[in-house]
Amino acid sequence: MNDYNEPEDLPLGLMMQLGTNMNAMNTFANLAISEKEEIINYIKGDGMEDDVKERIEKVMNALENNQSLF
Repeated sequence: MNDYNEPEDLPLGLMMQLGTNMNAMNTFANLAISEKEEIINYIKGDGMEDDVKERIEKVMNALENNQSLF
């Protein structure tokens, strides 16, 4: 079972952004595994690199403000 707390489990862009925002990092760390999976699958979804960046930005805003993304 994967808990998505190891760096190799996260998309690189998300890991880099979480590393610069302690509040978002703490919020992500406290999410249920199913919520982490949903976020990671959302970020990895089909699309261009720009789409991934936009998804990461949306996720980071939600995590920073302790809001639900879905």
